[in-house]
Amino acid sequence: MPVMNGIDCLIRLKKTMRFKNIPVVILSTAGDTSTRMQTEKLGADYFLTKASDFTLLKTQMREVLEKDFTGQRLSLNNSPNPITK
Repeated sequence: MPVMNGIDCLIRLKKTMRFKNIPVVILSTAGDTSTRMQTEKLGADYFLTKASDFTLLKTQMREVLEKDFTGQRLSLNNSPNPITK
């Protein structure tokens, strides 16, 4: 990113009350364990390396999209929303 790196962006997002609960997926060329652990500690929901295959990316993005802001899983199919029951 031209202005800041992904770690700095993640820190700013998680410190801002308005964006604190937004799910964050890190897509990085850095595949080392220390970077992955750092992003998890800072609140990232998922960490993917850019070398990841599309199937894995699609599966993990679906998992992120199926969660609501309270961490409960929502369904993307036609079943009723568990929050409104």
